[in-house]
Amino acid sequence: MAIISVVVDWWGPFKGIDDVANNAPRWDKGVKALYMVLGRNNVCNYVGRTENDVRERLRGHLRVDRHDSLYVGKISSPGKPGPQSGGPADLDIAERTLIFVLQPHYNVQHKRYPPTDCGVVFSRLFHPKDHETPVFPTGKFPILAAYDPSFDETLLLKGKRLTRKRARVW
Repeated sequence: MAIISVVVDWWGPFKGIDDVANNAPRWDKGVKALYMVLGRNNVCNYVGRTENDVRERLRGHLRVDRHDSLYVGKISSPGKPGPQSGGPADLDIAERTLIFVLQPHYNVQHKRYPPTDCGVVFSRLFHPKDHETPVFPTGKFPILAAYDPSFDETLLLKGKRLTRKRARVW
C-alpha cells in the first residue's frame, strides 16, 4: 500500500459553466485538472478529473447545472518527491480520495469502492478572478481530506479557522 499526499490548488467558486469559461485560469494543454460541483446549500454533488481543457469537459457535463458552484483545480505538488509534475497516480488518488471522503451525490461508482492506497489531499483555494490571491475557504469546502484503507477511516477538515488551542486538538 502506497501513501500518496497531494496538494491541489483550487480556483472558485464559479457560478456556472459560463463563469468558468470566462474567468477560470488558463493552463497549458495536458495539465491534469480536477473539478468539483457544489449544488444547493454547498453540498458536494460531483468530483471529476480531466486531462483535457476543463472548460471543454464541463461544457457538456450532465452533472453540472447552471446554478451550481464550480471549483477547478490542478495538482500543484505531486505525491512523490522530485521535480516531476502531477501524474496519473496523483490525479487518480486525489479524485478517489475526495470522492470517498465527500461522498458526492452523483459519483455512484467511486463511492462504492474505496481507494486501495492511503490518500491525503490538502486543498488551497484561490480567488476565482484574481488567480494569485489566496482566500480562506469557508463552509463545505474541504481543506483536508484523507482516507486510510488499513483502518477504513476517513478524515475531513472543512473551511473553518482554527485557533492555536483548537489546532493542537486536531
